[in-house]
Amino acid sequence: MSTQMYPSDESPTLYYSPAHRNCRPARGESCEPAGDSAEVTALERLGHAALCGGRLDEAETHFRVALKRRQEAGSRGQAGLPQAFGRLGVVAVARGDKEEARTLFELGLDLARAVRSQWTVEDAMLLHNLACIARTEGRLEEAESLYRGALEIKHHTLGADHPLTATTLAGLGWAVLGRGAHAEAFGLFQQTRQLLERTTEEGSPGLAHVLLGLGLVCLRTGQIEAAEASFRRAAAIWRHLRPDSPQLARVRLCLARTVYVRDRDYARLIVTAALRDHQLAERPDPRVVQRLLAWLDQHSA
Repeated sequence: MSTQMYPSDESPTLYYSPAHRNCRPARGESCEPAGDSAEVTALERLGHAALCGGRLDEAETHFRVALKRRQEAGSRGQAGLPQAFGRLGVVAVARGDKEEARTLFELGLDLARAVRSQWTVEDAMLLHNLACIARTEGRLEEAESLYRGALEIKHHTLGADHPLTATTLAGLGWAVLGRGAHAEAFGLFQQTRQLLERTTEEGSPGLAHVLLGLGLVCLRTGQIEAAEASFRRAAAIWRHLRPDSPQLARVRLCLARTVYVRDRDYARLIVTAALRDHQLAERPDPRVVQRLLAWLDQHSA
């Protein structure tokens, strides 16, 4: 069961907590709290499935019941309480309620401080998600600090060569890119790309996300050929994973920007096709549609 969520290429890379059930840190505490009842585990897995399917009310119901069971279990359920609140935070983000999400993630971290002798990888995910919210709200210094804190925990618990470490490294790259530090962002994205290529499959969403970041850095620094190659590779991954996704539409828009100088007709064709495909999606993103239409209007023949 995948634990990664990629709502869009603009929003944070959010992680469902706890870590992947098969994850075992190289050092530190286990990813999975000891003593979870079969009922709690089943409720959280049902909630996860509902969350991934976009059934937010159902997901919240399962997560809240699981949280109540943990609270009723007393000391046996305490180890998993921080992540129980974190799951509800992810639901809040999916609803667009970042203030509620921030409160839940912070509550999870406060509980983690109270019940643990040392941070775990799941606690790093709470920090990571707080960083994601800060980044999308433009608080880049705060986001960088939170990402670096999460990265330090992951280095200690998972090691540097782990795909979960790569995700926070990528988040840090996006925060750094946001303040215009192109050279530093390029280095972070390159490091993340190499790590993901060693530790994940070629067609992973995380790799596509990082390739988008690399392409944007190259585009902004005048490396047009490198930007185009990065965008094309990212588009190929998203086309394979989900042809009607907003991620693919956004990558194709970035690709159009790279080819516009040399072939304006081709660039307009790329965006027109992206608009058509995304409008046929089961749940088109109106923000993406608006952006594609605006670009076509600004670059009409």
